[in-house]
Amino acid sequence: MSAPVEPYKVFIIGCGAIAGGYDATDPQCPDVVQTHAKAFGLDDRFKVVGCYDPDQEKARKFAALWNISEAASELERALSDLMPDVVCICSPTKFHEQHLTLMRDRDIKLVICEKPLTDGIESSRAVVEKYLGSSTALTVNYTRRWNRAFQDLARRIADGEFGRLQRGTGWYNKGLYNNGSHMVDLFRMFFGDLTVTHAGQVEHDFWEDDPTISAGLRTASDLHLHLAGTDVRDFQFFEFRLVMEKSVIDMVDFGDRLVIRKLGEDGVPVRNAETIDTGRNRTFVELADNIANYLGGGETLKTSAQDALTTLEICAAIRQMAGVRT
Repeated sequence: MSAPVEPYKVFIIGCGAIAGGYDATDPQCPDVVQTHAKAFGLDDRFKVVGCYDPDQEKARKFAALWNISEAASELERALSDLMPDVVCICSPTKFHEQHLTLMRDRDIKLVICEKPLTDGIESSRAVVEKYLGSSTALTVNYTRRWNRAFQDLARRIADGEFGRLQRGTGWYNKGLYNNGSHMVDLFRMFFGDLTVTHAGQVEHDFWEDDPTISAGLRTASDLHLHLAGTDVRDFQFFEFRLVMEKSVIDMVDFGDRLVIRKLGEDGVPVRNAETIDTGRNRTFVELADNIANYLGGGETLKTSAQDALTTLEICAAIRQMAGVRT
């Protein structure tokens, strides 16, 4: 789709890793795009016009790195002056509710919020309800929803290519809300509605208020999945294995590759597996493309605030079952 006559104006709240820090060592290379600032900065349909962080020195360095004209010292004034079309909320989770509430009452076309939506289920429900009655669209950055390899895998599962799910396990660490919700959202993307059957071990491996919790999940077809928490203090881990009726599907290397082994005639998974490079390092490019096409009227958003809320509801149910405040 061609660029709009005037680029869509983008404003970034929070100048940390996912905002631009992950790409700071090579801000111009188009082959690896892992942040909001780089994705929108490389797409000529957008212009990043401002950023804000309560640490002013951090904001100034961020603006200089990403060629952003204004490192705002006052958030509300900057929003009024710059009138952005798109706002990226990359602030710490405890500020999400405050920032989301502030964005809703302004003439902003779309807000993209980092996960989790807020740090509590009741506040998340209230935010989504308010946005449903607003002219501002809201989406939450569960990144694999924008990734074409995972979209294609979801389609192949839905089409029955791999047969029925027998059992699946997803491993994660560094917090149920912060990281485990990504796995829950993937399972929802593949298998639809989920309910929690039980909660297991609670491990405070990184965030004081967001423990890593193991759990059992059940699909609407009474198929079972296991969410397995590990300890990030040993190493970071995010992988799944889906044992299907006709195939074994693995996500490995933190999501960089999918490995699909279909069953041979002897019923044993074949050695010559289908290996898919997911292009994870360019998912933000797909995110920016979808948002540009959505704003131009040509596409729907790949994921909605309601999707994010449903995922968070499942995580909240796990926490409640484990005796952790939701």
